[in-house]
Amino acid sequence: MLHAVTPCFASPALSTPRREVWLKMDCCQPAGSFKIRGIGRLCGELAEAGTEGIVCASGGNAGYAAAWSARALGLRCRIVLPHSSPGHLEARLEALGAQVERYGSHWQQAHAYAVGQAHASGEGYVHPFDHPTIWAGHATVIEEALEAFRTAHPERSFPSDILVAVGGGGLLGGVLHGIRHAWAEAHARVQNGHGAQSTAGAMATAQASPEGQAFSKGLQKPRIWAVETTGAASMHAALQAGRPVALERIDSTAHSLGALEVAHGVFEQALEYGVQSLLVCDAHAEGAAQHFALQHRHGIERASGTVLAALDMPPLADSSHPLCIVCGGLDAVWPQPVGTPAG
Repeated sequence: MLHAVTPCFASPALSTPRREVWLKMDCCQPAGSFKIRGIGRLCGELAEAGTEGIVCASGGNAGYAAAWSARALGLRCRIVLPHSSPGHLEARLEALGAQVERYGSHWQQAHAYAVGQAHASGEGYVHPFDHPTIWAGHATVIEEALEAFRTAHPERSFPSDILVAVGGGGLLGGVLHGIRHAWAEAHARVQNGHGAQSTAGAMATAQASPEGQAFSKGLQKPRIWAVETTGAASMHAALQAGRPVALERIDSTAHSLGALEVAHGVFEQALEYGVQSLLVCDAHAEGAAQHFALQHRHGIERASGTVLAALDMPPLADSSHPLCIVCGGLDAVWPQPVGTPAG
């Protein structure tokens, strides 16, 4: 396991008497973001299969996680960046021992080139977000969060809401994977606690007492919100159209959310579950990230700020126990200094 178990807690700074806001702090991952969970698992599988090197097209959090994983596993690593990626990303990747190439004007062109390079060399290609192994690895973020939440609230099986920042959809795929398994386990506990009854019968029995009513309420499926910026809303566009569609362009400062099209497999899961979409503007995402840095003394990037900004939106007015996946990121934003504090 290459990822760390990160803190998960109710935030006094964000909570109110009527709402307890939970944070899953994957901004504390050694590799900078949640990406190490799924990409680390995929790289581990490739290493076990005998792969000696990997190729990944990403200059952001996925590329950094791939390079981090490759170094830990003793694999060669090539990262393909589009020419639009800033130079400091290249330096970060090279510091981890990755070989960096530049190709294309945007990620889709770099991705196509990297896939071809991997096939030609026999190396393993590591997709930034679209792979079932990656989703299964990302599901650990929910497993850890639910364990912490249930320890504090044994009467509830799930938070009321889960807020997930969406770019290509890898994290959302992991959350849906994790919730699906947790939901099945919760129903199994109800059945085991009430003999051989059907799930419906067990639930009816459970609801007959005040304690059972509380437990039944805790078994309600959490609402899952896909949160994006208005200029990088590939999941929102897909949900509106009823199918994945390609955006014409990305127009957002939350660069790690900049996928023109969401992963098809994640979209299908989201549609089946009933995932809902929320959009925030860049300014609100950045402001929420800066405010978070002041409140929690930890820098996060704008993508993480989207879920925090969404907490104030009307659809979440009735949310009692929302869980925000603070997904992390390499390009943290910090409040501008306003002066020297008194000593």
